[in-house]
Amino acid sequence: MSAVNEIYSRVNPIAVSNVAFLAVVCCVSAPALEYGYGSAPQSEASAECVVPTANDMQHVRALLDQPSGFNFGPTNSALSDSYRRFKQVEAKRAGVTLADPTLVDEMTRAGSVRPFGFYLHHAQDYLKPYGVKVSLALPGELNDGDKSVPTKKDLQTSAAKVALTEDVLGYAQLPIEYVRARGEQHLVVAKDIGKNVVAEALTGESAFGVDNTIVQNVTSPGNYKTIAHETGHLWDAVLCDSPDGALADPAFQALNPPGFEYGKSGDTAVPNYAGLARFRRGKLIIPDAYMSHPQPNPRTTERDYMADIVTADQYGLTNDVEDKADIAEAYADPVLFGNFTDKRTPILREKFLLTLGRLYHVAPNLATYFINVSAHEPEAR
Repeated sequence: MSAVNEIYSRVNPIAVSNVAFLAVVCCVSAPALEYGYGSAPQSEASAECVVPTANDMQHVRALLDQPSGFNFGPTNSALSDSYRRFKQVEAKRAGVTLADPTLVDEMTRAGSVRPFGFYLHHAQDYLKPYGVKVSLALPGELNDGDKSVPTKKDLQTSAAKVALTEDVLGYAQLPIEYVRARGEQHLVVAKDIGKNVVAEALTGESAFGVDNTIVQNVTSPGNYKTIAHETGHLWDAVLCDSPDGALADPAFQALNPPGFEYGKSGDTAVPNYAGLARFRRGKLIIPDAYMSHPQPNPRTTERDYMADIVTADQYGLTNDVEDKADIAEAYADPVLFGNFTDKRTPILREKFLLTLGRLYHVAPNLATYFINVSAHEPEAR
């Protein structure tokens, strides 16, 4: 059975006892750090990504053409109890399952004052319905000897407790079926997995199995969207048939503007934006077609501009897979979801529509749920 066919067989609603509201709790602020894409080699192989049908895209656009059922308002009401109740109703309508938030609420109320074992045991218990096994990295598991094994001292830091709490919050934003569709998952608590790397998805064979492991760096906590980003990598590797396919995605790449090239990583290598934006006497000249953005960021360089219009952020300029994983973060953030579907950012919007179409093709109930709980505006507006 192919990986995509396995998803078809797993996305049906899962019976979970004590299902209640989805926990949506404010994230702990953290610096903007990088995410890793674990064991995927660079490849020029032809991708075999899922191709959404015209009917798939028609359904996605029809869903987006309906107004949001929740009034997000000028404040961050997506973190409110009323939004929890709204998501519960929409989950039942879509036939997906949201986990009981009790353990998540206990973790967030505890802050970082409890022993690490409190957070670890809560994470293990909370994530059982998701099919996620939580464990500490052991010597040799990550192919770097003892370097990634956290010590007792590492685990008692505030950073370690915040990292694990934010991971659980991240899973809490996602339906159980979205995580379980990939089969059993492994969340490994490690340290020093790379300079400024928050987490990484292992999308090839590893000591934990194949294609379904997320490694969290307890020395560099991210926020609750980290899990949506890494789970996006795991989905990408299946929807494009393999890690190699995810890195060679011509349908996705074709949505970039003429002359665009992904850079290498971090702050090195600025991509080539010939024909789209240029500097004249030190001033950035931006084509009129891309001037209007719903929430423009300060643009002082071409890189700032591209991260605002073509990709979700600067890390998305790295390569295809990071671009797609940044977009997948919207599944954990309804306001971000709305920004990605805004007609005033046509390139980013078309990328997101392709991503939604692929998800709808294999799991229409999940795509329907994510759209219905988002802050999108109807296409007709």
